[in-house]
Amino acid sequence: MLEVTTTPGGGQEDQRIVVLREADGDRRLELLLEHYEAAPLAGVMGGENSGFPPYALLLDLLRTMRLPVEKAVIDTGRNSDGGGDLRARPSDAITPALRTDTPIYASAELLDRTGATLQ
Repeated sequence: MLEVTTTPGGGQEDQRIVVLREADGDRRLELLLEHYEAAPLAGVMGGENSGFPPYALLLDLLRTMRLPVEKAVIDTGRNSDGGGDLRARPSDAITPALRTDTPIYASAELLDRTGATLQ
């Protein structure tokens, strides 16, 4: 499982760096988000209700159909056969996962390829 933190980042004031750190390991992923991706995430992490965010429709639909979301998995997107997979930008998976207290994971392949080791 991954723990999520954010910090101001990049060369512009409205960019954020999202750090996804293994809860029981020593690897992390860092994502640079532009304002349109970072604003909803910052609202969720700050405990704000940002009105009707784009992912709210999906969450409402899943609740109505009584389909639980058990986890959010960030991967390379290369191992999909297309059956039953929902593809999204990492920020679009992280934000609703945080809003619904859903555990966030990264595939071993992604962590092996891009995860930095904490020093």
